Amino acid sequence: MIGKLRSAATGMLAQSLKIDTISNNIANVNTDGYKKSRISFQDLLYRRVEGSGEPIVPGGEGALQVGAGVRVVTDGIIFEQGVLRETGRDLDWAIEGEGFFRVVLPDNREVFTRVGRFYRDAEDNLVTQDGHLVEPLPEEVIYSFSNPQGLKRLGGNLWLATENSGEPLEGSPGEGNFGIVRQGQLESSNVSLLEEITSLIMAQRAYEISARTIRTADEMWGMANRMRR
Repeated sequence: MIGKLRSAATGMLAQSLKIDTISNNIANVNTDGYKKSRISFQDLLYRRVEGSGEPIVPGGEGALQVGAGVRVVTDGIIFEQGVLRETGRDLDWAIEGEGFFRVVLPDNREVFTRVGRFYRDAEDNLVTQDGHLVEPLPEEVIYSFSNPQGLKRLGGNLWLATENSGEPLEGSPGEGNFGIVRQGQLESSNVSLLEEITSLIMAQRAYEISARTIRTADEMWGMANRMRR
């Protein structure tokens, strides 16, 4: 009975994390340059249970296996292209294809972004809306990564390179695998509201089923305890 409760509890935790991820995607449906996240699951280790009086043969019918639940194995970032929209603003830039703009934080860390809504500061430097320096200029160099899914989110649509992402690679816009820079445009979020709402409903139903399993196991446990009396 404990095993049933534990398996159902892992299901509730996994679906709860999925609901949180989907909710964050929906909240950022109108955030320029936002890249949606996806939760993936993996079944836990199985244990072998003997059949009713039948000899256990490896791989045979007598070797019944019972799972231990589910766990989250990845919080993947989906770097699909968002829709480009015209703004008519000279300091707006969008990347069509692969690539990132390089941004320098006040602590001199190099980070990267897909959001090209830039401004000019008092010294005529190109900066983000938070005042971080954009260097080099968007039309000069684009940066890409061998594994962009390995980038670390910092918030504010900023990404930090990690060992998993690899070092940033420099390239000229439009050359090789580097995307084209479009002036006067911005990239929209790549979140599909219809897709996210459908996934949210499915995750909520799966959560409810796991919760119902726990209630049923608890009722069965209660019946067994009353029978012992």
